Amino acid sequence: MSLAATLNRGRQVVLSAAGVPSARTVELYLLWYIDNTIVGRGLIKSMLRYIWELPQNLLGLVVILFSHAAYDQNYESSKVYHTSKMFGVSLGMYIIVYALVDEETIWHEYGHSIQSLFLGPLYLVIIGIPSFTMNLLTRMKVLRAERYYKRWPENWADELGGVKRVN
Repeated sequence: MSLAATLNRGRQVVLSAAGVPSARTVELYLLWYIDNTIVGRGLIKSMLRYIWELPQNLLGLVVILFSHAAYDQNYESSKVYHTSKMFGVSLGMYIIVYALVDEETIWHEYGHSIQSLFLGPLYLVIIGIPSFTMNLLTRMKVLRAERYYKRWPENWADELGGVKRVN
């Protein structure tokens, strides 16, 4: 896929007031570069990504095993598994979600998958722990549920996954 096609695939290329590409445009370029260079082809790409995201990939396999999740589909560069348990999580290249979730939830979790690709072994500390803690505090009603996706890192996952929420 060409860079132009990647950048224009339903998403807008945004320049700042100074004419500098936005952070989103840079992120899309990085994804295009990874997919379209020698690193981005075939087995080498898969092995490098799996190793780069090894902690969350291993944790993802454990969650799949213990939640009795079943493989459903590939979504972009991730594998989607459905479970009867009411939760959703993205761990490395694995997206594990409740069987009845909407497509928007999968897009959101794919956004977390992109965060994992960017942050590698730091993902669980920088994104995973804060996201899990916020989810838990929201379920305990310590934090307001209507603001959940407006908080970091959930808002970044929405942005990366192309989710447009109505306020």
